[in-house]
Amino acid sequence: MHREERAMLVVDRLRGELKYKYARPYPIYQREEREGFCMYYMIHASDHPAASSLMVRAYDRVLKPKEEFQMAFANFEELIRATDEVDLPAR
Repeated sequence: MHREERAMLVVDRLRGELKYKYARPYPIYQREEREGFCMYYMIHASDHPAASSLMVRAYDRVLKPKEEFQMAFANFEELIRATDEVDLPAR
């Protein structure tokens, strides 16, 4: 049985046997940006209507390129320094 089939079998059981309203597999890759080898599937299951959209947003955010995160963090550091509320060490 392939990974994808096994993941969908678990999803079907979560929905069928445990009666979760929402269940979805998320591939976890060896490398970032959805490239490389799928090592395993993380399966998210919930009954809350907002859970699926929150999980999709979190999953997509993790897969963003590091450069975007580093730029956002640099902008955040500049904002903190501008407010003089927190002393951050120089990089």
